[in-house]
Amino acid sequence: MIGVLLALFCALSYGVADYIGGRTSRQASAHAVIAKGQTASLVVLGLVIAVFADPFPGADDLMIGAVSGAIGAFGLLAFYTAMARGPIVVVSPIAALVSMVIPVAVGLAQGERPHAIALVGIAVASAAVVMVSASTGGHGEATKPTTVVIALAVGAGVGFGGMFAALDAADDDASLWPLLGLRLVSIPLVALIAAVQRSPMRIGRRRVLALAALGGSLDMLANAFFLEASTRGDLSIVSALASLYPAATVVMALVLDREKVSRVQTAGMILALVAIIAISVGRS
Repeated sequence: MIGVLLALFCALSYGVADYIGGRTSRQASAHAVIAKGQTASLVVLGLVIAVFADPFPGADDLMIGAVSGAIGAFGLLAFYTAMARGPIVVVSPIAALVSMVIPVAVGLAQGERPHAIALVGIAVASAAVVMVSASTGGHGEATKPTTVVIALAVGAGVGFGGMFAALDAADDDASLWPLLGLRLVSIPLVALIAAVQRSPMRIGRRRVLALAALGGSLDMLANAFFLEASTRGDLSIVSALASLYPAATVVMALVLDREKVSRVQTAGMILALVAIIAISVGRS
């Protein structure tokens, strides 16, 4: 049960972080928002590791974190860019659905065999993500994201799903060290991509900088929850629950941006709750 709760905390943290990151990326470049946010989270992570004094891990675990960081950096860049150009309530669910498919497939391929009701829950979660993405705009008109935005959302999902699958390969005793490797790779990689694309890296206003730092820290917290949850349960189940993060993102968009919710979206959120219950009851 603890693994399920950690996966849900992961989804909540991702959802809030993604809303903050998406909105902040409309006031500064996605590269700058990610780099500043991840730098702030690296400082926090370093302090946490120092306080708990976890033993230094093997090189393999740091390498796993590095690979995860490279994959995740591309996913996050695509995600923030998509949310800066299109509706959050569409981009987030598309990315979540794609990010769910990859680790679930990897987990099942590795021999994981969740109970039948948990598999039903995973299928219901997939349907919930699709239904949540059937959104409307602020005035009730149908939202029509561009092909580029949809492609970016799919690319983000591939990056997130690959990162989940890679992190799951870390040793259960590695603690938070793989996340250090993740950040040490993702930050310079984002900076390099920004330099190649000549994207501005400065964030002028302090409020925007503070939001970027908050979003990056919450993203790191979500990664920590996922890493811990994956040591306590199957990758297929944990990733399915973690991929329900659009519910939090959509709720924030509805409340703070007054984007209207459709009946299909409402049904999708109800299905998300059903999926959580089914996966919780049928966890292996």
